[in-house]
Amino acid sequence: MPRKILPPLDWQIGEDEPKAEGLKKRLLSFIGKGMLPEGTRLPSVRQMTASSGVSKNTVERVYAELKDEGVIAVRPGSGFWVAERLPVICPPEIGAIAAEDYHVNMPITSAAKEAADALPFFRRHTSWPLSCRCSVMDIFPEKRWGAINAQIARSPWLYTNYSDPKGYFPLREMICRNLFKYRSISAKPENVVITNGTINTIGLVIDLVLEAGQRIALESPANNLISSLIRYHGKKIQWLKSDSEGVIPEAGNISALLVTPSIQVPAGFRMSLARREEVLSVCRKKGVWLLENDFDTEFGLLNDPLPAIRSLPGAEDCTIYSGTFSSIIFPGIRIGYAVVPETLADALAGSRFLNDRFSSESRQAALAEFIRSGEYETHVRKVATVFNQRREFLMNLLKEKADRWGHVSSNAIGSHITFSLDDCISDKAIAAKAFERKHEFIACSSFDGDYQINGLMLGFGAFPTPTIAESVELLISILKDSVRA
Repeated sequence: MPRKILPPLDWQIGEDEPKAEGLKKRLLSFIGKGMLPEGTRLPSVRQMTASSGVSKNTVERVYAELKDEGVIAVRPGSGFWVAERLPVICPPEIGAIAAEDYHVNMPITSAAKEAADALPFFRRHTSWPLSCRCSVMDIFPEKRWGAINAQIARSPWLYTNYSDPKGYFPLREMICRNLFKYRSISAKPENVVITNGTINTIGLVIDLVLEAGQRIALESPANNLISSLIRYHGKKIQWLKSDSEGVIPEAGNISALLVTPSIQVPAGFRMSLARREEVLSVCRKKGVWLLENDFDTEFGLLNDPLPAIRSLPGAEDCTIYSGTFSSIIFPGIRIGYAVVPETLADALAGSRFLNDRFSSESRQAALAEFIRSGEYETHVRKVATVFNQRREFLMNLLKEKADRWGHVSSNAIGSHITFSLDDCISDKAIAAKAFERKHEFIACSSFDGDYQINGLMLGFGAFPTPTIAESVELLISILKDSVRA
């Protein structure tokens, strides 16, 4: 086979250009453009070093990489050659031009837009004072939790197979036991489905009980993540007003109603027992599914929490109860659950299976043992005690030092309080100033809905009292400046 002559080529690498990258780029470009055809002998390592100004080791490394990629071949005693059968090569210089020449505007669905718009909610999460989204790790029993997980890790073969989409049965048993003890809910493990948390639960449930385009009613204002999730799943939202007793139920043209009776976010109040009964009655009469997100109830364990709607007579057939361990344990545990009517249990488990199959069984097993051993109850009571102290401390500080700018909306449940501001003060402006000082005071008016409130959500759960005191001083300073401005 006649030897192909190497044409004169410029191998010099620029001073500011990485040597290996520059040499490889030139080789790929010359080969891709046909300037070094298949079967052409390449300069030896010594020749390439002299022509390019690149070190011998770098040349050898680049040649070796291109050999591994099938671009060049080595012939014993004859050096390096362009491979006879080249892979498809896009020369680096013309890659961008080719991409522009063949660019196609592909359609973007409304679901894709909704999903992209939801991502900033995560990016805004911080652990700054007084964030409402922090884990309460300063009082978490880390040693006991670690010991339980270490014990499970010594027998990993027990939890490595495909597991029941409904979830680890012993954990579902423990959940039923606790629900009966603390929330007066009577449920069978067969009607409990383990999920990856509240958002996962709601997403799965609304696809089961609502057709595309049907309406679900929400309290206004509401968590933006919840409303975005509902739109992402192709459902429509009907906003409901609230008064001092909670959401005002209006069946209207809706197929489901989602409520957070224990603590309304961001307003901070809890739904009265009479209003819970009214909400249930409306849903039963109109054939509307009732989704009860029992949010942060554990934090009010010592404060005589009102019964869950799911525990009321007649609720079992139309109510879907959602709970999570993200708040009381930590978000990274990724375990929530739903208690559903018997008619929906297999459907929800099947939906779970079709979406992401199942949750980690080893994490579920660790949580089940944590509950069974009594450590969970001890932890919950400790958290409730500490939260009571921190809540009272924050409320008293605000009443003493900030009452001229607003008032506190009190609730004995949850990990935050709402400080309602006077109409002349912008909650978003205050929140922005705090953010500049690495504090997170969430503006209530940034929540979604037709009926807005002007105030700040202030989280106390994850912060000791000295931090809370410093944060209140900062808030007062910002409020003073805003009034002067």
